[in-house]
Amino acid sequence: MDERDKGMFMFNIEQDIPNPAKLNAKRNYFSSRASVEEKGRSIQYNKLRAEAKTLYYDWLVLNRKLSVLEENQQIVELMLALARLRYPYNQGSLGNIYKAEGRLYEVQNMTLMTQSEISEKEYRLKALMNMEPDAVFKLDTLTQVVFEPNQIAKDTASLRTNRSDVQQINRSIEVMLQNQILQSSQAKPDFRIRYEHMQPRGDMPMQFSLMAMVSIPIVPWASKMYKSEVAGMNYEIEAMKREQAGILLEARGMISGMASQLKRMQQQLSNYELKIIPALRKNYETLMLSYEENREQLPIVIDGWEALNMAQMEYLEKCRITIQ
Repeated sequence: MDERDKGMFMFNIEQDIPNPAKLNAKRNYFSSRASVEEKGRSIQYNKLRAEAKTLYYDWLVLNRKLSVLEENQQIVELMLALARLRYPYNQGSLGNIYKAEGRLYEVQNMTLMTQSEISEKEYRLKALMNMEPDAVFKLDTLTQVVFEPNQIAKDTASLRTNRSDVQQINRSIEVMLQNQILQSSQAKPDFRIRYEHMQPRGDMPMQFSLMAMVSIPIVPWASKMYKSEVAGMNYEIEAMKREQAGILLEARGMISGMASQLKRMQQQLSNYELKIIPALRKNYETLMLSYEENREQLPIVIDGWEALNMAQMEYLEKCRITIQ
């Protein structure tokens, strides 16, 4: 066999040399994506915090409602005791006793329902706070909720700064811009170096080759793909900007409407506190005094008490709506 026909051993080493501009563009792109996830976490946090605050204030209002029901139970028990005392002396009817008993059972039933709602709010709040179900949790019963409209919150610039969903869109736009830079960097060439060494088995001389390669991505048939992607991202960025403007406009309208509604609601609550409930309480106390002096019938007293109780319950329900 001739020396040249004995073959040879071949070693091949190849190394890519990436373009630094492409590496920087890719690094910036992936770094910007992390900020979007961070704002998404902030959105979820705000939702959970709002849910926790709603549960806390609902529990607070229900606790006050429970106090009103306990007071009402004492009032109805007093009316029932007076009716039972007067019945043997023909100063009241048996129907009045049954009517007072019915109202007493209704109050007790409402008390059970309120206690059930309080337990539900308590367990849900503990779950949000990562507390054990049997952990002791007490309310600050002296909490006073006061609403003061924030005029700064109606400003679009303030909403753009404070709302996490708007900031998430801003971060998404930044990600898209970084992705455009990344796609545009595809126009830059890539480099590669290759070394081959051939060791013959016979007495033939050794051979080697060293090659340097460069890509040419700017030619028309290679540049169409990344150019079309960059153009498509421009449309996506414009769509996100319009979405952001729509969110800001909607939020501004909702805040203005809610502020106006809450101001009217506060005026209603003020009327209940200063006018309606005091007047109905005086009416009930007057009727109760007349009944104790045997100058009024029990059904009239119960009607006066029911009007007071209804006003108190409606006041507390409006407090819950205002807080929510």
